Amino acid sequence: MSQDADYIELLNYAERKGIIDISRLKIDVEMSKREEYLKRHTYNIWQGKNGYWYTNLYDESSPSQRKKIKKNSREKIEDAIVEYYKEKDRIPRFGECFSDWQKYSLECGKVSKNMYDRRECDYNRFIKGSKMDKTSMDRITETDIIIFLDDVLKQFSGQIARKAFNNMKLLITGTFVYAKVIRRINCIYTRELIGSYSPSPRQFKRPKMYLQVFADDEVEMIINRITSTYWDSERHLGLLFMLFTGVRVGELATLKTFIFCPETSSIFRER
Repeated sequence: MSQDADYIELLNYAERKGIIDISRLKIDVEMSKREEYLKRHTYNIWQGKNGYWYTNLYDESSPSQRKKIKKNSREKIEDAIVEYYKEKDRIPRFGECFSDWQKYSLECGKVSKNMYDRRECDYNRFIKGSKMDKTSMDRITETDIIIFLDDVLKQFSGQIARKAFNNMKLLITGTFVYAKVIRRINCIYTRELIGSYSPSPRQFKRPKMYLQVFADDEVEMIINRITSTYWDSERHLGLLFMLFTGVRVGELATLKTFIFCPETSSIFRER
């Protein structure tokens, strides 16, 4: 039995024996919390000549970083203050924390507006509305994340590119880092967990071969390998010819013979 369960059982026992009044205890706890919230409030509370009560609340969106509120009684102005600090202390859900991270990254210049929009698009496509999206950050477990990743691959099986999936994983990692480091939320550390998640290549969308493009370093590797090992193979020299000239497979098939000159790294068609 956990320590919390022990406390609950003890309270239930005390209530059954008439030792304590649970209802009265709840009121006392709420009053104590209320006093703590009011002590955190650093702005003055005052009554205007019109009879209304006023105070300021912190508002980062305002140029003065504060907003004035008014109520028709001191009790109501204190109620507003308590609700303000309660909301600040509430652990945000994943979706809320993601939005805060997005805003923070843009304001700090860590991302461009284009990157911001791409993140938003990926979030809306893969994460928004999911169970994890609606769960508070401190309650999301490693198991929840693995199940979420598995569900995404199952839902988009064969339709999601590996790059898109990796970009989506970065959204999760970034949100949790922001929550832990910036917001000081007691949540799990996800970087290693997500980095070690290795789905099967069969679950990803296969790229269309005619759309694939080799990077410069890949082209250089292919050329070096062919010229050093396969220079006497017509099949490999055909690939080399395509790299140098840009001809298509059908165009290459019309050529009967060609030769390669290693000394000049040139290809000549026989006449």
